[in-house]
Amino acid sequence: MDPNREFAELLGLPEDEDWMCPVDFVVDPRFVLREMRKREDWPEFAFKEMIFSNSGKCGISLNYILDTTGLLRNKAIEFLKEERS
Repeated sequence: MDPNREFAELLGLPEDEDWMCPVDFVVDPRFVLREMRKREDWPEFAFKEMIFSNSGKCGISLNYILDTTGLLRNKAIEFLKEERS
């Protein structure tokens, strides 16, 4: 299955018969962040998967923000599947 479609289905985004993902979650990882922030379990995802601490400050790794291979989308898929089980 197309990973963009899988992510959209796990999020419960609407689909139709001729399903086309409304956004490409690979090209711009901010789309992944926007969708995940809508979820009640957003803090758990953020702290578990993305947050790093450096000198007492927290942030999201640039590896996720600058990636164009689907790294953040794939982490979100893993997280959503774990939450379902």
